[in-house]
Amino acid sequence: SFANSHGGIYFLGIEHNPQTNCCEKIPGVDCLPDFIRDSVRGHLNPFPYFDTYQIKLSNNLYVLMVAIPEGKNPPFIHSSGRIYIRQGGASDPIPENNRHAIDELYKKAKTYMNKLEEFRKLDFSFCKAEDEQPFLEIYGNIQPFKSVSIDNFYNEENLKYLKKHFNEPYKFTLQDISEEEFNINGNIEIDTVSTYHDSISLRNLKASDTHLNGLTIEIDIFGNFKALIPLKWGTWSYLKLSNGYRDVISSLIGNVSQTSLKFIDGLQIFGVINASVNKYVSYLKYKGGFTNLEFKMRLKNCWQTSLYLDSPIFNANIENFGVPICMKGEQYFPENPLHWSLEYMIEDPIAISASMFTYIAFAFGVPFGVGTSSIVGKSSRSSDLT
Repeated sequence: SFANSHGGIYFLGIEHNPQTNCCEKIPGVDCLPDFIRDSVRGHLNPFPYFDTYQIKLSNNLYVLMVAIPEGKNPPFIHSSGRIYIRQGGASDPIPENNRHAIDELYKKAKTYMNKLEEFRKLDFSFCKAEDEQPFLEIYGNIQPFKSVSIDNFYNEENLKYLKKHFNEPYKFTLQDISEEEFNINGNIEIDTVSTYHDSISLRNLKASDTHLNGLTIEIDIFGNFKALIPLKWGTWSYLKLSNGYRDVISSLIGNVSQTSLKFIDGLQIFGVINASVNKYVSYLKYKGGFTNLEFKMRLKNCWQTSLYLDSPIFNANIENFGVPICMKGEQYFPENPLHWSLEYMIEDPIAISASMFTYIAFAFGVPFGVGTSSIVGKSSRSSDLT
């Protein structure tokens, strides 16, 4: 009922007088905040956003406080099939014949989703020379959308921190399937920081003409994230493809030197996801106040393009199923956004990058699992993902 209407605060471990609604005793409870989340997860759909707080008492029990904002995506429906709302000091189900109240909840959800989808569009301008340039767009938003703002967002200290933070190299240590450890290293170069009415833009202008849209990362005052990533592609003769890959392709399409296919190195895509998304997530942790995120992606101008990965796993997939070729000019995916907690993204950054790359490779025609497995094999031999 709080999530459906107005929000509120709920306590466990306090006994009150029903007539006066005043506290009489504070005995506490012996359950933890996870109990609340598990209970809600089993009884509400969709799962609403809320925060839980634990207050320890002298008897070693706890008072649990649950702060529930008004939900952005109602109605939140109970497992009984009922939709509850707050009316005065009570929580009552909406009568089935009250069509107006139910429609208002759905209208609120539609408005919220329209605002979210409007955010997942780039308002950059593109010149004629970029009509055939392939791009990857990544959109990350806080849940609930625009629920928290970043303090001192535009001050000089924050601008300097962002530039320094995104320029710092990163290093992850992993184990492959044989339990052999290897490192993944990488970095991106940010040389320009610009401010807009509600966001900060981080760009690399040295690597491209100023009138072209090079690598651009935009973070807004609400902690949301957009990344425009130009994909480097080349023809068969231009790229230094491995002999194994060349042999497999040649056996399938004959005279490869005359093919009109364009090739994109998947390792570069994986590297820029690692650098940009994980730097963004660690920035949110540094700022504090954020708990859950969701991501969607878009590929543009990738028609007649093939993803290239130097890996026996990838070559075996080509031998079995042919050359993966993207035949769509634009793809927006996944249908349901990828949801992660900020804590999980900090603890396992490679798993996040691998999940996102799996969907990107899938959009290029590579079966689920093959793309990520190929990256791990490649990274163990060449770990520089600059």
